[in-house]
Amino acid sequence: MRLYNSVSKAVSLIAVWSAISGFTYLASAQQAAKPSLAFEAASVRENQDARSGPTNVPLDTEDAFIPTNGLFSAKGFPLSAYIAFAYKQQNNPALRNQLPKWAQTARYDIDARGAGNPTKDEYREMVRTMLAQRFKLQAHMENKKIPVYAMVLIKPETPGPQLRPHSAGAECSGGPTITNMGTITSRPPQGANLLKPTTLVGTFPSFCGGFVGGVPVDPENMPGYFMAGGRGMSMDLLADVFTQRGPSNNLGDKPILDRTGLKGTWDFIVEWTSPAQNFASPDRMGPTMESALKDQLGLKLEPTEAPVDLLLIDHVEMPTAN
Repeated sequence: MRLYNSVSKAVSLIAVWSAISGFTYLASAQQAAKPSLAFEAASVRENQDARSGPTNVPLDTEDAFIPTNGLFSAKGFPLSAYIAFAYKQQNNPALRNQLPKWAQTARYDIDARGAGNPTKDEYREMVRTMLAQRFKLQAHMENKKIPVYAMVLIKPETPGPQLRPHSAGAECSGGPTITNMGTITSRPPQGANLLKPTTLVGTFPSFCGGFVGGVPVDPENMPGYFMAGGRGMSMDLLADVFTQRGPSNNLGDKPILDRTGLKGTWDFIVEWTSPAQNFASPDRMGPTMESALKDQLGLKLEPTEAPVDLLLIDHVEMPTAN
């Protein structure tokens, strides 16, 4: 009888443990099988316009944007731009080398609707799902040691005159608003003669955590001379900004990584001349972006190698019909 009771208890314990284990496995499987966020409806159309149009969700690595109540609209961007946005890979210049030519030259309009009022990262996830569905995109992340630029201070612990710590008491609006420097989605009137702000804080821009770029300083007298800036930005985000603009401003096409050692958030303004602009008179030229980084922000770029999380493309196809 005692033996029977002992065996019975053992069997009961095994059954209980099996039930618990089964529940744990089921819960883990259900968690692993959690579906990715997806748009409720999405339209993808090829755009024959040679220029990228507006987007209500900026396709960048920043978190700052105006909430859109589930609407996502982007006009005239190549597939490479949508992939970079979806995977936060704007600091991966090698991405375009993995893609077929059409993914960099053909442009697409995407209009979609998601539930609720998604965050920017939630939009990224929904775009990833849409790319897998419509473009059959398959990709994975891999940590690789590659050539990069280290963004460092020229003088240790000494930022340049136009790079200043963001004041803890400075008020930030919830999203981009119109200032005398324009916004993410709008530009000053043609021919506007914008004067350089005398201060950074409270002047440009009014929102925090984002970047306003490519604002003409004086398009009538100094075409190609631009001003850009941001408030409340981390140095990692600033490095991403210059990575994105590096190839078109002769900074090279390597990822730029923050190695300044500067913590917290920062306000900055930088002015430079686009190398694509042909100036009739050299005295109307502003600084190059490389010299602007040095003289205005106190930064320089040093070539080195570092491990970086890179997106590797396994498969992609031209989009399916809506």
